[in-house]
Amino acid sequence: ISVPMDKQMPVANVADRGYAYGMPGVAYDGNDFFECYNVTREAVERARRGDGPTLLEARTTRLTAHSSDDDDRTYRDRAELEAQKRRDPLPLLAGHLQEMGVLKPKAVAEIEAEVMAEIDTALDDALRAPYPEPEAALEHVFAPGTPGDRYVKSWRVDW
Repeated sequence: ISVPMDKQMPVANVADRGYAYGMPGVAYDGNDFFECYNVTREAVERARRGDGPTLLEARTTRLTAHSSDDDDRTYRDRAELEAQKRRDPLPLLAGHLQEMGVLKPKAVAEIEAEVMAEIDTALDDALRAPYPEPEAALEHVFAPGTPGDRYVKSWRVDW
């Protein structure tokens, strides 16, 4: 189901691969909202100045198994996983905002209930929706007018 990062590529961080594509890469703590915001803001400012893209790597940990068929207990250290669960970015951010006095504990529960209702509605909508046409798989893959977009549009596919 998955391959350890050190077996996938010869560099320590995905962000290091940016240089091969002529762009800087930045690896950062994906569990730290404020660091994510600052790094992303800098990348957006860089792009808006016309200095090109930045490859961003938000380093975080998958807290659950890949699927119900995956027994991650065979390859994941339980103590390390428990430590990572304490670094879940949503409760951390809620805690920071409460310490700053801009978020009340009651509001957290209300937001969570609102989000769960939105997720339930989206799931119901998705389950009721018709299956897309097969050719839809080729839409929105490349930016319009790029070589990749022209190439995909040149395909003749008989579904």
